[in-house]
Amino acid sequence: MPSISKFIERMDYYCRVASVGYDWGARWEVYDGGSTDCSALVITCLREAGFDTGAATYTGNMSGELTARGWQRLWPDLANAQPGDILLNDANHVAAVLWGYGWDATVGQASIGETGGVYGNQPGDQTGWETNETGMYSYPWDCILRWPEGGGGSYDYDDEEDEMSVWGYKNESINGPKDAYALLTETRNAATDANARAERAEAKMQQILDAVNANKPLKASDVWGYRYVKKDDDGTERNTAPGGNAYNCMVQTNKQVVAANTQLAAMNEAVKALAEAKGVDPKQIASIVEKAVKKKLDSLEISVEVGKREQA
Repeated sequence: MPSISKFIERMDYYCRVASVGYDWGARWEVYDGGSTDCSALVITCLREAGFDTGAATYTGNMSGELTARGWQRLWPDLANAQPGDILLNDANHVAAVLWGYGWDATVGQASIGETGGVYGNQPGDQTGWETNETGMYSYPWDCILRWPEGGGGSYDYDDEEDEMSVWGYKNESINGPKDAYALLTETRNAATDANARAERAEAKMQQILDAVNANKPLKASDVWGYRYVKKDDDGTERNTAPGGNAYNCMVQTNKQVVAANTQLAAMNEAVKALAEAKGVDPKQIASIVEKAVKKKLDSLEISVEVGKREQA
């Protein structure tokens, strides 16, 4: 009985697990340590999955042979691609969708020989890319060949070995050596940790609300001793509040404001000295500088009130 799931499993095996080279001269030697090309690989995997491929031998007659046996020839809308779809350019190339949907899908294919051409010097994958899995990509595809639901056969995994191939799937270009089960476990643990931290924060907030509702004064340390701690990617906790806590942060900010005011006063005296040296009314230059500074501060959404200074 034909099985799309088995077709995907065989494509995944030859493209990711086995070492299969690319060579037009030995294209039907599809086994670990052998060789193939794009169409011979897809046709072999279809046959191993129980599909009747008729007289299909290359990209040019794949569509006619497969559609005569129940496959649908669809417009190549990659956004709607699904596992088991065959991406076909009638003249040049064919590949198969293995995992995921649309532009997030993973494609299996035989690409090019180790020589950079269609003939190889040695059997087996010499470059790691002669047969490969990659993300969905744009190509002048002529059609998508799709086995219709209800067309006979199965989309389901047939046995425990197929199920294990799902959990053992790896996309090393994205996730490194982690397989699907490890990534799922890691995601679950991260979600559990995040939920625990959220629950602690919620409990602390509830304590504060209970104190407010009971008209109990909050401890000053609850407010001024607050520390904002952030975790780096490696899990190291880092206190991001200047000075260590809210109170020290306020003190540092106050010192910075005082220093800024002192600097502004010094700049004001410098403008006055410059004006007197140039024989210009100091108020005229001061007014220009004041407007420019206020415009800049307004753009930073800071409110400034300029006080008048008594002339000696």
